[in-house]
Amino acid sequence: PRQREPAPAPVAAAKAEAETAADAPVATPAPAAMATPEPRSAARSMAPAAAFEAAPPAAKSRPPAMLAPQRSAGLIAAVRSGDLEALRRLLETTPPDADIDGQGRSALAWAVTNSNAQAVAMLIGHGADPDRPDRDGRTPADEARRIGDAAVLQALSAGR
Repeated sequence: PRQREPAPAPVAAAKAEAETAADAPVATPAPAAMATPEPRSAARSMAPAAAFEAAPPAAKSRPPAMLAPQRSAGLIAAVRSGDLEALRRLLETTPPDADIDGQGRSALAWAVTNSNAQAVAMLIGHGADPDRPDRDGRTPADEARRIGDAAVLQALSAGR
């Protein structure tokens, strides 16, 4: 039978290195907590007001519900907690549609969702817009019709 010729030196060295590497322990990456954080880009660290000012004109012309949430005026918190006295005090100095949450929902939308007819009447009496859409295009009037609460529907219709 024919005898095999020895492999050339570079091939033999590569084979030996591959066999040694297969037996070596595998290095594990450092945990994510120990990784160095990437620096924030200038655009991400920009304050919301500055981001709005830098927005293209088309973005500025969107309805308010489509813009980034405004700073809370406390109206939504008062409505959600059912604190009508706090809501009354806030409405003395704050426009009724000034408080918008992250989903574009107004204090009136929250009053309707919570079936709080007194809060609805108070907000409507101060000029809240029952047709102001949230980010998904739903209005407080739509929500009132969906819920079917007669007192809420009556309070909404009193403002029209």
